[in-house]
Amino acid sequence: MYRNCDGRGSAFGDVAVGLRSRSPGALAVYAAQRTSDGALSVIVINKTRAAIVHGPNVTRTATGWSATYPANSITLLVIPKKR
Repeated sequence: MYRNCDGRGSAFGDVAVGLRSRSPGALAVYAAQRTSDGALSVIVINKTRAAIVHGPNVTRTATGWSATYPANSITLLVIPKKR
């Protein structure tokens, strides 16, 4: 997830970005920006145990987003630099 996240050698990011979860004991988040293309990479680690459920699409707003992640999962989000 951190080193070759797309199978083409793309890395997680080389500049740390501050990000926080409302429940860090249950949901950890880490973010970094790639200086090569400006993309923001976010790793979401859900530490809870529950049934797998299909969730709704995620919409990003000016203040962030809210989503549900599968139990015991790691999700990578890549947000391209706005042009």
